[in-house]
Amino acid sequence: MSGSVVYTLHLWPPLGHAAHYTGSTSERRLARRLTDHALGRGARLTQVQVERGGSWVLAQTQPGGRITERQLKQHGATRRCEVCKAAGAYQSGALTAPEALERAGWDRSNPVQRSLLLDIFGIPEPLTATAADPPEAAAAPAPAPAAPGPQVPGPRPEPPLGWPWPGQPAPALDPELDAAVDALIAGWTAPHPDAHPQPEPLLEAGL
Repeated sequence: MSGSVVYTLHLWPPLGHAAHYTGSTSERRLARRLTDHALGRGARLTQVQVERGGSWVLAQTQPGGRITERQLKQHGATRRCEVCKAAGAYQSGALTAPEALERAGWDRSNPVQRSLLLDIFGIPEPLTATAADPPEAAAAPAPAPAAPGPQVPGPRPEPPLGWPWPGQPAPALDPELDAAVDALIAGWTAPHPDAHPQPEPLLEAGL
């Protein structure tokens, strides 16, 4: 049977004076609980945060239930929030950007949460490699591009419905292709010589 965990969310941007939310749930229901928060079905604080276009990142989890949750809420969350501590260390120069992001949970964050972390830390560009990434992955050269295959002409583009519009020229197409299409159409619509055979001239009798 799984135990209970207390989780702390770092709100971004802060909702007024509230910058964190602390809750508790069973360990096996943590992912579902976080999904409820994201869909506006969690606590009232996270519901308002979603309604105002904000979001959050999971700062940390620790063992504990409702009693631990109430004890933690009696003190400010900033002192225990790993995101706040990492951001402060980065701004003071104690940690590099990759080190600070790793401490803030970069390796367990999805692309949206990573974007939020970059915004929280004030890093304008995504990092190509962080301290959490394997060194060989950071140093590995990019794969060589594949050799181009034979060029196959694509299908003739169809003009938009109602084209040309008033005041707009028709799109330029391939003249040779147009000529070939016109020749085919002319061959389809021209009268076939065998379609209506002409009567043979009557031979004069005795000749």
